[in-house]
Amino acid sequence: MSARGESTEIVLADRLVGYSDALVAVSFLSVSGIGLAVADADTRCTVAHGAHFVMLGTFMNGVIFSAIIVFLRKWEGKLRADEPPSEIAERYMELLHVARLVILWVSVVIAMALANESRDGECSLEAAPISTAAQAAPAVCDQPFLGEAWAESISPARAPVG
Repeated sequence: MSARGESTEIVLADRLVGYSDALVAVSFLSVSGIGLAVADADTRCTVAHGAHFVMLGTFMNGVIFSAIIVFLRKWEGKLRADEPPSEIAERYMELLHVARLVILWVSVVIAMALANESRDGECSLEAAPISTAAQAAPAVCDQPFLGEAWAESISPARAPVG
């Protein structure tokens, strides 16, 4: 019995549900990461050149995460076998299981679409455009920031020849 008066099996089953939710969250975060990489001009071409690998990796993650979520659900059911939930609770648990898989696969499809969309032809292997914030933004002041001043003061390549 746990401190809350629940059996160890119920506590472990609840933990397995938490693991399933965490896998869905990781899947969603990976989509966010791919979305940021595609949206950033500095990394878009990198994603574009490896789009096939990104799509394959995303698909494989979806398959692996789906299998783990299905196994976790089966193990949860076995742990709850001694104290089965009510019919309505069981129905909601099954709907939540399906919802987790739907969210996972929607995330996978979005990530694959973003990776595929990054291959729009603007990037070439010979000359991938690189943009920086300094090139894109107008100069506000002519003073170098502290990092540049420090780098210039210690850099032998920039020392005056004399």
